[in-house]
Amino acid sequence: MGAENLDLVSPLIALEDVKAFPVVKAFLQHIFTHFKRIDELQRPNACLILTEPSNLPLAVKELLLKYLFEEVQVSRLCLLPKALAISLLFDCETCVVVDSGATSTSVWVVMDGKVDTTRTRTVPVGGWHVSQFLKQALTWKEHKEAAATTISSLDSRSVKQQCRLSLHLGREEARSRSMLPETLHVRSHRGRGRGVYYGAGGHRDGGAQEFTEVNLSHELYLAPEMMYASLDLAGLVVEATKDLPSHLL
Repeated sequence: MGAENLDLVSPLIALEDVKAFPVVKAFLQHIFTHFKRIDELQRPNACLILTEPSNLPLAVKELLLKYLFEEVQVSRLCLLPKALAISLLFDCETCVVVDSGATSTSVWVVMDGKVDTTRTRTVPVGGWHVSQFLKQALTWKEHKEAAATTISSLDSRSVKQQCRLSLHLGREEARSRSMLPETLHVRSHRGRGRGVYYGAGGHRDGGAQEFTEVNLSHELYLAPEMMYASLDLAGLVVEATKDLPSHLL
């Protein structure tokens, strides 16, 4: 983001270590306070449903329960495994659940409404890496816009929704040469704009100096290709489902 004295912390990663629980606590407190949910959670008929990752340590779970019941004073609490929540959402009792976040991707196996945690596979590759590869591709082009464009400025929906996977890379190369590149207006680390705007006709809030124009062509399919190559999602699924009975497969 262009600030050297700034630490970025992840509440989800903090759930993996009991020493980092203050980060989780601060995050939950911010959510409850910002959305004014504490009074609602304390009502007798209210229930907080919290989806939990599969690798949540018991010691962290104990601290979570202590905080929610003793400090927030929630009325009722349901800890629901995230993979099971997703399978119930799609009405599937037996399935493979793939959940990809900003910094990691997990593959879960759900059988007969239960998560087999021994088959869970997690790899530290996620959506953030698409932005990293976009930045890398800009550097390869040796354009002056690359220096002013940060990874965090590319890590937005307006940019990523233009990215795509290609079924035929050679055909994609020929297609990109015959098309005009996409022009994206991304917030630079020097500006203080409030959003990211897409399109040649997109507006710029607060002055043009707050934004950097980035022209992307083949990077829009090259970046997700590089992300999925490092992810090896097919390999994760095969590993998670190996040795399963044929009727389950």
